[in-house]
Amino acid sequence: MSTGSPTLSVTTPIFGDKMPISLAQRERLLLWWGNEYCLDQPTYAWIFPGRIDVEVVEVAWGRLLSRFGNLRARFVADSVDDIHRVDSALSGAIDATFVATDGGHFFDELCAPLTVLGGALTRMVHSIDGDETLIGVCFDHLVIDGHTLRMILSELWGLLRNESPAGPAPLSDEAFIRRERDAALSPAVERDLDYWRETSGGLTYPPFFADLERDPAVPAAPETSVTAVDLSGPADRARMSRAAALLAAVTASLARTTGTGSGHFTTLVQGARRTNRSELRMAGFLSTWLLAKVPVGATVDQASGALLRAMGAHSVHHAEIVRRLEPHHYGARYRRTEALPPYALFNFQGAAEPPRLAGGLGRVLTVPPVPGNVLHGGLRVYGTEREGTGAVDVRVVADAAVLGTGFADAVAADLAAAGS
Repeated sequence: MSTGSPTLSVTTPIFGDKMPISLAQRERLLLWWGNEYCLDQPTYAWIFPGRIDVEVVEVAWGRLLSRFGNLRARFVADSVDDIHRVDSALSGAIDATFVATDGGHFFDELCAPLTVLGGALTRMVHSIDGDETLIGVCFDHLVIDGHTLRMILSELWGLLRNESPAGPAPLSDEAFIRRERDAALSPAVERDLDYWRETSGGLTYPPFFADLERDPAVPAAPETSVTAVDLSGPADRARMSRAAALLAAVTASLARTTGTGSGHFTTLVQGARRTNRSELRMAGFLSTWLLAKVPVGATVDQASGALLRAMGAHSVHHAEIVRRLEPHHYGARYRRTEALPPYALFNFQGAAEPPRLAGGLGRVLTVPPVPGNVLHGGLRVYGTEREGTGAVDVRVVADAAVLGTGFADAVAADLAAAGS
């Protein structure tokens, strides 16, 4: 590995003939090559009634790894210009990613940092604790995103019930990555760059309210609050309409909470760059951050229009937008020492399958922080639908260093009151 940090510049990236990496993967892998060990490691845990044998869980995990080649992936670097992916053999991948331990060491094993360059990028941990079973998984976002995660977990629960996987095997993302990189080198990328320039003034991490700033000398202090919002009115509409309903509710809540009666709320939106239905089952990395600008206190129709405009300019990944428009921020969202502007991120997910096994329904556990995970931004809003209802579970994360102590609680309380 290199002993010095590479120069992250606007020069054209070098793409070879080996198994390709995406634009987003390259952004983080270059940091690791320069010994900046940044993590982006979502981690989940459940407790199930009854004792589930370790052999049963390991077999199901192996079947999952056999279907999702990206979970067997490792990233290796021969030089700064030759960082590429290789896939491990199934037996070796199971040995490297499956851990059986006692209940007292469950979270220590689960939350141990993954080694991004050269190591396994996922882990499953199994423990028996009395008459209950703990199951945990972690993945690095280099190999899956929020959209893929839902598919992977749904298949995992089915495999643990000894069911055959539903639907065809997921597609490899290799062709998609090559197409993404070709788009980044094509003249058409200027359309995306023009959209960002016009919408945000050329900023890749625009503050969510005009003139909102942060003191780079003050450390970030994220505070989290959780609530539920009733969206039963648009529950029978398309998923994007439900996302727009939540986005409209958020802008109205921010207007009331901050006393901002006019202007625009500018937010990055977690979205998937898919071009056809077959890619709905792609195994790897599909999401990016789109850019939406909505009036403060927007109606559902206004929020929906903003989301449609954002989706219309998404041929390249956010990492390439940063590399072109603000190269000094390339890689910054993964650096612990970086004080990015107070941008907002909005993420809306459909209902996930509840983890039900033979012994009964699993209960979600609170996972301790993973050392090295970085969370930038002034405001993050994550909405997840509850299955079979019009309700959405909302998690609000606000940086108290920018917005003051208690801001996340205030927004969550306002959202709940307005939706009741």
